Amino acid sequence: MPFVGAGVSRAVTNRAGQPVFPTWRELLERAAQQLHADQKAEEARAVRARLERGEYLAAAQLARDGLRGRRWRDFLLHQFDPDIAEIDRSTLAWAESIWSLGSDVVVTTNYDRVLEWASPHPPACEHWPTKVPADYLAALAGRTAKPAVWHLHGMIQQIDSIILTSEDYDRLYSSSLQRRFSAALATLRSFLAHKSFVFFGFGFMDQRLLNELLGVVEDGRGGTGPHYAFVHRDESERLLPRVRALNLELVTFDEFGPPLVQLVRELGDARTARLFPKLTRSLDKQAPSLSPGAGEFGSPRGGGSEFVTERG
Repeated sequence: MPFVGAGVSRAVTNRAGQPVFPTWRELLERAAQQLHADQKAEEARAVRARLERGEYLAAAQLARDGLRGRRWRDFLLHQFDPDIAEIDRSTLAWAESIWSLGSDVVVTTNYDRVLEWASPHPPACEHWPTKVPADYLAALAGRTAKPAVWHLHGMIQQIDSIILTSEDYDRLYSSSLQRRFSAALATLRSFLAHKSFVFFGFGFMDQRLLNELLGVVEDGRGGTGPHYAFVHRDESERLLPRVRALNLELVTFDEFGPPLVQLVRELGDARTARLFPKLTRSLDKQAPSLSPGAGEFGSPRGGGSEFVTERG
């Protein structure tokens, strides 16, 4: 089952070749700019101060508190709900290849509609918010009637479902969870315990999500999975300790773009997790990078900011 992070959405560009979705730092800087434009200079300075200290959750909380109500809603829609007509459809190739793996359910921490757009039948593709889907048992058994995207951290179609600020993260991951969020984590644990996952576009820096994954590994005493993570070769050394802790098998690649898409499609053609080790290989450098980066909390090459489309 694919588990998709921000790097996949970051690969999507508009017709001018510019990334459609912001990095996490870009998102919060834009929020500060909006606060300043709204004559809230003090709030804007507070957001930037937290941002400079690397306190992204706290900065996001201040941004939401400053851009209250409809202003916050409109801001998020502008960032994460672009018109599909503006999209360069060829840059959906990575997301499209993920559906070729044969799973009818894709889990993501992203907020946007990229996976729905990339699905084999977009009009029929269902989108599940954080709240556990009633038919998740059928999904575990592979009996979903339609393709579905489970937005673990919420989705842009339901602004109130989005997990972005420190308060939001506490709702989902704290020990005193609301019932519906507790059920969501129980669903995630069930998926991880019963399915083989393939992670795409993650930097594995979201500590609260990492704790959930580590908990499943510890509870299963190594009996879960196998699980796999697609990681750019330049990031493999940095991520190796986390990947080992999560009991993941690395699938390294040298280039984003067509070579990576081809590898994922090869795995889709295989249609069985047993062939993953045979196909775990480096790709030849055949095409220029789309520079989508490492994931929502990973450090992208050529910059110092983290990606967000989800957030994870």
